[in-house]
Amino acid sequence: MPAELNSVNETVRQYFRGPPRSRYVVTDCDVDMSIAAPDALTIYDEILDQAPQAECVGPMLRVRDIPRDFPQFNRAMNRHVEAQRRPGVG
Repeated sequence: MPAELNSVNETVRQYFRGPPRSRYVVTDCDVDMSIAAPDALTIYDEILDQAPQAECVGPMLRVRDIPRDFPQFNRAMNRHVEAQRRPGVG
């Protein structure tokens, strides 16, 4: 797995060496797009069209989806609580 993670930068560089592209998708192993609606990317594209001030859109984990046995559970919960305390976040 580390080898794949180390190749991400080169993969992105190769992608942008091709024809100009205005949008692209980046995700990680925390987000399972296989369970997303088939038209999820189309919907994200429409959101970006309607909200030009938005720089990105996409799925995210809900706090209730994080299993208690996740090694970083306490850290994730603390970050969530801190974000809720900041104005305009969460």
